[in-house]
Amino acid sequence: MPDPFDLPQRLCVAPALGPDERTLLSGFATATVRRVWPGQPGARSPWTVCPEGCCLLLSERVGPERTALWLRFLLRELVAARSYDARQRAEAAGLGRHRVDGRVLVAGGLRAPRLLRVADSRVRELVLDDELFAVEEARRGTGPAEVVDLHRPVAEESD
Repeated sequence: MPDPFDLPQRLCVAPALGPDERTLLSGFATATVRRVWPGQPGARSPWTVCPEGCCLLLSERVGPERTALWLRFLLRELVAARSYDARQRAEAAGLGRHRVDGRVLVAGGLRAPRLLRVADSRVRELVLDDELFAVEEARRGTGPAEVVDLHRPVAEESD
């Protein structure tokens, strides 16, 4: 059985990125982009672009700790900008509107492995166990909420 981390680590981009868009996005991975973008998570992105511009590829050169952070930044600010300010910056840089979909398995590094699921350019991060099954996260109860006054100490109940 092949190692799941040996599978292609890519997300689909539609429509495909143009040559100028590919150059700009690849520049974040190679650190050739000298411009610091608002909200940029660091100097080097773990994401590159395939030569055809139809896929975002996960690089193995950069550690997995910032993979989801960088992906959210790239989608929010460059590839699929939704806010008015982000769209203005993206258009000024020659970027169009794209949709990203797919799943990528990210090795844990110092943390547990993660599955990044992207649907309509929205990222969801799932924590996995050693056998690559989703870890059940504690969910909030469905009952009524409790309001706690943070300025007044809570009196302990006596037994």
